[in-house]
Amino acid sequence: MSTSERSAEGVQPVRLDLGAGGAGDTDRMDAVRAQLGHLFPAAPFPLHLGYGPVPPGYREVDSWRVIPRRAAPRFLVPTGARAARRTMLSHNGLRTARVAATRRLAALAMAPLAVLHREATVLRLSAPAEIGDAAVDEAVITRHLLRRVPGAVATAVSLRDFHPRAKPTVQLLDERGAVVAFAKVASDPATGDRVLTEAALLEQLGLGLDGEDSPIRLPRVLDVGRCGPFAYSVVQPLPDDARRVGQDQDARVLRALAAFGDALGPPRQMTLAQTSLWGEVMERAAAGREARGTRPDLVAGLDRLIATAQRLDAAAIVPVGCYHGDWVPWNMGWSGEVLWAWDLEYGSAQGPLGLDALRWVFQTRHVTGGATFTEAVAAMTAAAAHLLPALGVATTLTTTLVRLHVVETMATALGLLAGGRGLPRGLDPDAVEVMRSLEGPPGPPPQRRP
Repeated sequence: MSTSERSAEGVQPVRLDLGAGGAGDTDRMDAVRAQLGHLFPAAPFPLHLGYGPVPPGYREVDSWRVIPRRAAPRFLVPTGARAARRTMLSHNGLRTARVAATRRLAALAMAPLAVLHREATVLRLSAPAEIGDAAVDEAVITRHLLRRVPGAVATAVSLRDFHPRAKPTVQLLDERGAVVAFAKVASDPATGDRVLTEAALLEQLGLGLDGEDSPIRLPRVLDVGRCGPFAYSVVQPLPDDARRVGQDQDARVLRALAAFGDALGPPRQMTLAQTSLWGEVMERAAAGREARGTRPDLVAGLDRLIATAQRLDAAAIVPVGCYHGDWVPWNMGWSGEVLWAWDLEYGSAQGPLGLDALRWVFQTRHVTGGATFTEAVAAMTAAAAHLLPALGVATTLTTTLVRLHVVETMATALGLLAGGRGLPRGLDPDAVEVMRSLEGPPGPPPQRRP
């Protein structure tokens, strides 16, 4: 485990020399610069990231080929066409049909593009020639990770659209372009704590799910630590044959969720306020209050909703097990009959059973289905009638679980806003009204329409 630290004094911003995009590429290039700014933050010595020859007096310390073009890069891949092609095709079964097709086309075009553009699409990171390798490894996270992971000789990064929860995910590759590990890196406190939380949960819960007959597995943690401004975690790659979860696999997914809840032993009964999740959410809410100057309406609404939860829900007896925190189709995949799950950044060793299943409904409706905040909360409330009994949870806990979900969602969002990351999309204009609607006592769950 690496715990190397460096002073924040005397750091210098990395010089990004990416050129100008086309007329329609401005937003894309802004997102690219945001991602690269988190991957390559200020360092104790000048760093240059750009195309063409390295500046006089500098030496190259890392390099990638950009795909598909300089004006709108989406992927940083190894400079060798064969390794880059294999990287682009890796784990395509986990991606949406559109993304998988894009990556297949990019892989097919890799060799001819490399011949056509030669060095023009190679992005080089360089440092002053007098700076030694040890100092570079401490300042450049991609170099640090390569030193930490045996067999890794190159990295690849997807430059996705930037959002308040975003953080770079780095693929670590061998000389053939095969993925040997995945790494999450965060260069600010708002997301760094989440990276370390996930690593701790993967280690703790993974031990209880590694049996041959387990229907669910978690990636094994290979390394975790801090380097300069970064918190990072490195995990084993998923099986090559991993595939996306289909829309008609609810029963199998629920069985895997039940096993996940039992990772640390059979469920226990306790009051909601005794669970570790309750305490963690209240800590996030306290941090989110620092956003009062920016969004006083949301902070005031959350304060009222927490007061209601403390009065009506804190003493509720709930079945408790392990809590994933972001149980959604895009955070899991099938390998044979085993469901592999990841992204436990908002998970907890103790949470009320059933909450993960309800959040699945909320997230799929809200994030991928285009539902408003109001509509997504209504959908998860309606779904409780059939989801909770399947997990052995009483439907009388529906309002308690939905209220905790909204408290957690708003506490996390306001914490990100207070940390300078911005407010996640999709909360306005109805988040205040949703919170207000949950300030009353619990009532019977709505009947699910046939």
